[in-house]
Amino acid sequence: MDGADLLRMLRAASRGPVIVATARDGKADMVRLLDAGTDRYVVKPYSAAWLAALVQPS
Repeated sequence: MDGADLLRMLRAASRGPVIVATARDGKADMVRLLDAGTDRYVVKPYSAAWLAALVQPS
């Protein structure tokens, strides 16, 4: 099972926010996971400050 499959299963059970943290930085990977329902897509490595900024309410 890959991350997109897991995300689809999660979305079937919950609409809570999801941030995907991955080493994959290709545009096709980003689009696939955004289409699968992620709210944010973060490419590793990332800083704690960047992650904190992403989880702040808008």
